[in-house]
Amino acid sequence: METSLENVRDTADLRIAVAFLGEKSQYAWWGTSFLNEMGWRYLERLFPRTSTLASVESAVEGAKIAHDERIGKGKVAHLFRFAPETEQRLHAILRDTPPDHIRAICASKQSGLDILTGFAGKAAKVAPGPIQIGPLDAVFRRESITKMAAAYLAAFQTGQPVFPYFS
Repeated sequence: METSLENVRDTADLRIAVAFLGEKSQYAWWGTSFLNEMGWRYLERLFPRTSTLASVESAVEGAKIAHDERIGKGKVAHLFRFAPETEQRLHAILRDTPPDHIRAICASKQSGLDILTGFAGKAAKVAPGPIQIGPLDAVFRRESITKMAAAYLAAFQTGQPVFPYFS
């Protein structure tokens, strides 16, 4: 099944929003603080042309570690760890995403939650912890994006971390 570019872009936006919302200044699911003004200024010194992308990638790394600790590695994938070719597609999309678009997603807790609501419509009822949402070949399907967004939305609203994955 061919993956639509729109679904890959939406997955990238979902990744940005969840990485942002999980940071210390929002819901503190992982210990990073890169997707805010201070993080952008700090990384601007190290990566003057790509500081916003570097901020996203740094926050994603923190989210990946938190997800891997709860889900494990192996024959599973999650929003922050996909197969290498899938990661390359996401990186290309993020690299070409205007910094203003990324910063708008990360402007406030509400802006991040609005992205999740836009994809999910409403929160799903989910138990905290790891939750399987589909097979590995369903990663970029529209229903997978909706399920991930709904699970994360519910988790952020209740304060109970959830870790959707594919296997």
